[in-house]
Amino acid sequence: MRNSARVRVPATTANLGPGFDCLGMALKLYNEVEVSREGDSGVVIEATGSVDLEPISRDARNLVYRAACRVFEIAKEPIPGLRIRLVVNAPLARGLGSSASAIVGGIAAANMLLEKPLSVDRILTEMVRMEGHPDNVAACYLGGLVVSLALENGVVYEKSEPAPNIRCVLMIPDYELSTAKARQAIPKSIPLKDAVFNIARVPFVLERLKTGSVHGLSEIMDDRLHQPFRKPLVRDYDTIASEAEAAGAAAVVLSGAGPTMLAICEDSAAESVATALRSVLTSIGQTGRVMVCEPDLQGTIGVNP
Repeated sequence: MRNSARVRVPATTANLGPGFDCLGMALKLYNEVEVSREGDSGVVIEATGSVDLEPISRDARNLVYRAACRVFEIAKEPIPGLRIRLVVNAPLARGLGSSASAIVGGIAAANMLLEKPLSVDRILTEMVRMEGHPDNVAACYLGGLVVSLALENGVVYEKSEPAPNIRCVLMIPDYELSTAKARQAIPKSIPLKDAVFNIARVPFVLERLKTGSVHGLSEIMDDRLHQPFRKPLVRDYDTIASEAEAAGAAAVVLSGAGPTMLAICEDSAAESVATALRSVLTSIGQTGRVMVCEPDLQGTIGVNP
């Protein structure tokens, strides 16, 4: 066993319109997780970063710690005392995969600490079991644009690279929206025609993001499974989306469960879209952060402690 291991973990945007619980993309917005052995038992958790850190548990309830412990359990190794250092730059409960990044970071760092006893497939399976769905964790761990499917005996996935001209402009509001609350807004059954509406669009979303051809992307990234029911939970959604599209966004969708809004655009339009989003937030009296992100292609990687 090593003395410490440190990983860099990307934020993610999931669903990408019609790809509910199966499409995800990693972003160049990073957290870091460092796990070190310290004593025989217990946990010490330190957190720094550019976001509100108050919601992060500093005891055994912490999700990074629970994920790390899962690796020790699978490897049949006793759980030592651990010191966990977190650098958190992706805001929590905003639709950017914060729970997925905690799970991925904890499992990946602990696996490195133990000299990698778990295979990639086993790691992904455990990540999905903890998260409950594969879209964020698969993209977070693998990087790029990922379509994934959780089966009883593992995870099937396909990773692609988004085209170099694709940019993600994020409007991250200052208020939270829990995934649990956002899921409660979705009906338990849907008409068959709405299921077909979404299924038919997913291959074209993948193709357009891989080729960088964004013409007509707004209609292709339309959705009937979750966004119509979640949009009312996001303040001034239609106004904000309209301004982003007028400034050159090819499509505007919820990032994950929201409330972050994702504007997909070409690199040449990204700054104009970001400027328009900042302006509309001011005009409607909302506060939040607007940032331009490129897709991350590497996923979770080890870094020198």
